[in-house]
Amino acid sequence: MLSPRTRRFLVKFHRWTGLLIGLWIVMQSLTGLAIVWREDLDRLLMPSLLRGSGGPVVIDVQTALDAVRAVAPDTRVSRIELPAYKDGVYRAWLGSSGGSLNARIATVDPSNGNVLGVLPLAAIPGELLFRLHYALLAGDDGRFVVGLLGTTYLLFLLITGPLLWWPGRAGLQAGFKMKLDAGRGRALLDLHRVIGVVACVVLIPLVTTGALTALKPQLQAGLALRNLKIPAVPVQPGAKLLRADTFVATALADGGVARDVRFAGKDGQSVTVVVGNQHGEATGRVYFNGYDGAVIARYGRADVPPAVDVPETILWIHKGDALGTFGRLLIWLTATVPLLLAVTGVWMWLRRTRARRRSAAARAATT
Repeated sequence: MLSPRTRRFLVKFHRWTGLLIGLWIVMQSLTGLAIVWREDLDRLLMPSLLRGSGGPVVIDVQTALDAVRAVAPDTRVSRIELPAYKDGVYRAWLGSSGGSLNARIATVDPSNGNVLGVLPLAAIPGELLFRLHYALLAGDDGRFVVGLLGTTYLLFLLITGPLLWWPGRAGLQAGFKMKLDAGRGRALLDLHRVIGVVACVVLIPLVTTGALTALKPQLQAGLALRNLKIPAVPVQPGAKLLRADTFVATALADGGVARDVRFAGKDGQSVTVVVGNQHGEATGRVYFNGYDGAVIARYGRADVPPAVDVPETILWIHKGDALGTFGRLLIWLTATVPLLLAVTGVWMWLRRTRARRRSAAARAATT
């Protein structure tokens, strides 16, 4: 049990930390609620651009690339994502594939090869909300700020909350009881404490993985390991690149599903095929010389060094993908809890502030 002095300090610390970062917590909860289903959200809101006709896939990767390059001849395609749904589309990234809001995406119907549209990343609701959630729309600097705020949330709210709640072993059962008919103030306090401490079972790993994802560069540096070592492919003036489907076929020789094909270098001569499983998890990468199709590196899940694999695994857990649809639903439900805690916390603070003012006014009236 905490001493009275320590308890008073932690209560103030918990209260003022919550008030200071409360708006950010609410924003993270609201954007998190949306982006758990962001692909479904985007497909729902923008069906003419992000949903194909649903017919059989007859257009291969190279044909989709050629269609995109025909409508955007002056822009380099850095990545093309293969359809992930029955009525899915090819999504080609024009320019940077790093997620900059200045990037553009072209979509192609795999049933007929029609380019459905070219639009900036910022025009896609789910993508915009994801980058607001992940980096405050401020790139690497925003990611760092989100990481620091997430660490503050974890250490100063999610850790102190259970410490303040802890009733001791003898009172553990009573600690989960809520007296909702004992007046509004007591009901708010019990809701805040009990729901908060129960949700911490999921909130602590959720916030921890979120903060680590935002601090990915710092995490990689802390692991003291380099990224994947991929031999560079020099430019060969006048040489033509092989068809993209050649690389896909080679990468899938041992099974799996092609998630996307990436092109780096001046001519896009360094080609990477990302291979995944039926659950959407990346399981390997195969790197090619785009001119002759030679495999220059191949990494399976077991071969990827921790500096690359650990951050991807953390993100996979944070999104709930580790448990499939149930995991995503669990993350979605958990994201509603900080909203409730923010409302009840602010309400209790306002009630306390008004009570103190009334008490001060009463004392002043008697003097």
